[in-house]
Amino acid sequence: RRCNEIADEKTVKAPSAPKLSKTEYTYNGKTVKPELIVKDTDGVTLKEGEAYTVKYDSGRKLPGKYAVTVSFKGEYEGSVKLYFRIIPLKTAKVTAECTDTTVKLSWKKADGATGYRVYQYNSDTGKYVKVKTLTGTSYTVKNLKGGTKYKFAVKTYVKDDDETLWSSSSKTVTAYTKLTTPK
Repeated sequence: RRCNEIADEKTVKAPSAPKLSKTEYTYNGKTVKPELIVKDTDGVTLKEGEAYTVKYDSGRKLPGKYAVTVSFKGEYEGSVKLYFRIIPLKTAKVTAECTDTTVKLSWKKADGATGYRVYQYNSDTGKYVKVKTLTGTSYTVKNLKGGTKYKFAVKTYVKDDDETLWSSSSKTVTAYTKLTTPK
């Protein structure tokens, strides 16, 4: 500006925060490539290759946390890292074998899972509580009351560097312990 007169003026547009269309996927054995949405501050969609480049972490098949790096170019500057997760599959059908004081829960191995956590429904609180975390595909809950109804669920998990990724819960399995033999 010289004497309140504008000598040259240029509007600089900036990219707004890029977003991934989805940040959580369930493991299916296929490579995941989330859709990227990049717009400028005026809401105009920017084109990959012209305004930015994208680099995806390698792999992106197994459960875990992955990064997408967006590097701006041309009239835009800077870079942004976005993250998405692939969570493990939930366990297949959980089955129960009962005695008068135990319930043995069994399930099939879930692809890509590190381990499992068994939950038991607590009718007093109306919530499921953790019973056991394990790597095997069966667990026996002991010291139960005979002739009683119990509910259980199982979740799979994967440890990924700094966090544990959990699947959704299996379908609830309802088990009835056998009546105690009279003495």
